[in-house]
Amino acid sequence: IMSSWIDAFIMGDVYVLGFKFDYSETDLWWLLNRKKNEKAETGKLYYYAPGSGNARYSLLETYGAKIENVGYWSKPSDYREFYFDAISDIKEKIKARRG
Repeated sequence: IMSSWIDAFIMGDVYVLGFKFDYSETDLWWLLNRKKNEKAETGKLYYYAPGSGNARYSLLETYGAKIENVGYWSKPSDYREFYFDAISDIKEKIKARRG
């Protein structure tokens, strides 16, 4: 049983959208490292951002995160469509997870 948001972060699926995951967010990087080291069957981190090849993306992948650009290979001129597509993808993943 998960008793805190930290437990939920480490053991559950996490969908990150609209958050930069800045290098100065040391607490969250520590949690992400802990999540990776748990090696649990559950608990993936999906990071939604347009584009690819970013150094931050590479570091996130090293920590076990899955980068999701939902088909936006470059920065969109209007983020609205990207957010709608990302939210739809998150809904699909949650639905598939529940079976």
